[in-house]
Amino acid sequence: MVDVNRKEEKREKGSPERERSKDLLRRKARVAVVQRSKKLSARLSSVILSARQISSQFHRRNITCSPMLPLSICARSLRCSARPSNRVERLTVRSLNTHLKNDGLHVDIPSLPFRSVLYVPASNTRALNKLSSLTGRSKPDAVMFDLEDGVGPDNKGQARENLVNFFEQSEGSTDSFFKLVRINRMDTPWFEADAITACRLLKNENSFDAVVLPKIEGWDDLEFATAHFQTHLASNVPFWAMMETPKAILSAAAIASHPRVHGLILGTNDLGKEIQLRPSTLASKAEGSDSLSAPKSTFSIGSTSATVREGLVTSLQTTILAARAYGKIVIDGVYNNFHDATGFHYECTQGKEWGMDGKTLIHPNQVSVTNQIFAPSDEEVDHATRVVECWNEAVDRENFSGVAVLDGALIELLHVKAARKILDSAQRIKSIETS
Repeated sequence: MVDVNRKEEKREKGSPERERSKDLLRRKARVAVVQRSKKLSARLSSVILSARQISSQFHRRNITCSPMLPLSICARSLRCSARPSNRVERLTVRSLNTHLKNDGLHVDIPSLPFRSVLYVPASNTRALNKLSSLTGRSKPDAVMFDLEDGVGPDNKGQARENLVNFFEQSEGSTDSFFKLVRINRMDTPWFEADAITACRLLKNENSFDAVVLPKIEGWDDLEFATAHFQTHLASNVPFWAMMETPKAILSAAAIASHPRVHGLILGTNDLGKEIQLRPSTLASKAEGSDSLSAPKSTFSIGSTSATVREGLVTSLQTTILAARAYGKIVIDGVYNNFHDATGFHYECTQGKEWGMDGKTLIHPNQVSVTNQIFAPSDEEVDHATRVVECWNEAVDRENFSGVAVLDGALIELLHVKAARKILDSAQRIKSIETS
């Protein structure tokens, strides 16, 4: 009994010391939280500043978007690059992104059309100079200045010089097409020089809009490219990823989810080669034909005439799904035979029906047809107009039930949103082609 009492006395005597120790720990914890909050506030201030800069870029390029989209872009960048190491910051950044995601901002797509993306080898000065003569429907929505496959090993240096000269001479130009520069792969001896040239050009606000990275195969490649470009340029560089290997297709979701990636481009020639497609797997039975393979005059790996591209369906659809899941642009691969108008028209139509935003092109004579096919047709615009009008009339009724009926078909809000998107796209394209 005596021993028990002594233990209780010792416990009581030790209590004040324990309380002081706990008090000290609490104060330290509060100080740590305040310090972490200050760090997070600084990061969030940086996010807001970056969002304002993005907003000004959107305004300069006449891009219409939700007022919260620039903040969403920067918040995702913060989440992926800051790597918060404590629970307070993790929860704060997560809650901010959750709020933005719930608002649907993670699926916003830039309002610029990307129907036609024309490859132009930077070594070809004649092709570079000809760009200014492309007007109206013959003007591509985007141009990809190529330093990679379109330029031979001995001409890489000259191609870089040509590119620098082109942008210096066109400074202040009113050309409205979106400008991409495709550099060489990260495992080549030309990558470093290409990256330095791209960063030098990007310091000029009126140069080009994004860097295209070939042979990207996953998140790690994008992180390496991001870190590498940040050593040469303080600001973040927007990337477009070439999807042209089996690993790229299997990592499509990871690639599309990266905050630096703005678009995915199918490299169907390389992809067809990498997965060892044969003519019988690329072609299907054409209408009115007994043959299961495409005509020899129009056959090429990754691009066929009047076929459903059976061997590439999984790769193409996987890329489209990834792009749509993360609100990125997705561009179809090239059609190699620019003399085959029928096959080219078919493949453009097929790409549009599958959900592609546009198509990469190898010749200027493909631009006009591509722009026409990937633009909303007169029938689509007419139907979209009727859908919106029908919906507006139904909403005005007192007994509106949340749905409308047009030509016997049920119309819901999702159909109205799709119709409005078609009308907005048609209006933007009209203003671009008449400017």
